Amino acid sequence: MPSAPSDRSSAPQRFVADSAAQAVARIKATLGPEAVVLSVRKLPKSGLGRLLGRDQIEVVAHVPEGEPEPVAPTRSELAELHSQVAQLRQLLPSLLNPPAVAPEPAFFPRGSPAPNTNTQTPTPRWAAAYGGWKVATILEQQGLLPETIREVIKQLQQRHGSEPPTSLSREIDWAGAILVEGSRFAEPSGFSSGIHILIGPAGSGKTTCLCKRLAQAALLEERTAHVYRLDSGTANTAEQLSVYSEILGVGVSRIRPDVEDLHPSTADLVLVDLPGFASNDLEAGRGLAHVLEAFPGAKLHLVLNAAYDSSLLVAQANAFARFGFQDIVLTHLDEETRWGKVWNLAFGTNFLVGWLGAGQNIPGTLISASGQKIINSQSIGR
Repeated sequence: MPSAPSDRSSAPQRFVADSAAQAVARIKATLGPEAVVLSVRKLPKSGLGRLLGRDQIEVVAHVPEGEPEPVAPTRSELAELHSQVAQLRQLLPSLLNPPAVAPEPAFFPRGSPAPNTNTQTPTPRWAAAYGGWKVATILEQQGLLPETIREVIKQLQQRHGSEPPTSLSREIDWAGAILVEGSRFAEPSGFSSGIHILIGPAGSGKTTCLCKRLAQAALLEERTAHVYRLDSGTANTAEQLSVYSEILGVGVSRIRPDVEDLHPSTADLVLVDLPGFASNDLEAGRGLAHVLEAFPGAKLHLVLNAAYDSSLLVAQANAFARFGFQDIVLTHLDEETRWGKVWNLAFGTNFLVGWLGAGQNIPGTLISASGQKIINSQSIGR
């Protein structure tokens, strides 16, 4: 059966099946290979299914809307746009150099000198700290730390000279190019097969991220998978993981493979979930080392909550570095509008950023990270 065309979206459709494999087959036959899964849940038994003990799952999928064809602007629209740009250029000096504000009246001890109220217009922060490069303010608004911004400005000056151009849009384009070229992102294939252990502090969204990756592998990639839900320092209470594994027909083990009767070595993808822990928790660290002994060659992924303060994210990454993680997965990006914070890790450190997650829905949003995806989420570089 022909697949759905890429330039036409479809309304979400509901598919009921006896297994994940059956659901995948029906989705591809109906919607084509470009279908995206929106949700998956286990259906309660009813009618004849209750008597036969048969479980079914419900999967909702659709074909996402393609990119709209660009429409050329009319002459009147271009004329209006030019007029607005001219007005903005006239306003720009006053916006970047606001008039000085007189200080509020204050009490001064008798005999002390009177304050000097004839102050000059204050120099904008970007002019004083970043050599006059106006893009520094935009980068700051996007969540970049001062040390990251300074490195961007340093490279801008090395490439284009110490003096910034007269065009702010050119500054933005140059800065965006430097960020994309100088950032470090992991290859998506690094999370495709093999054994993967997710670690991170409590509240980072680690288990939700694992469930999303599991759903992608089982429903969209048709990979065989196995899950280990293990204790480490504290008990692993993530019942959510066991529920979704059951829905997808994926086995879940609660003990290490070296003490199991059967090791699922035939699985394409093995995912290991551990309780969240602080980087300085010695007992949890010993528990992780004990788990790693059972999974030689496993890849570690550090999961961090991107809604946290930028300085805290960098500090957490540095603190967990002693465990030797492969890359960083940033979650909760639906709670953070400033995706520019990702640059502090991808550009401002030697770590690799691997995946970006948003929302609590499963499979939900979990995409491989890239500079262009971050640029597309911001005003900078557009």
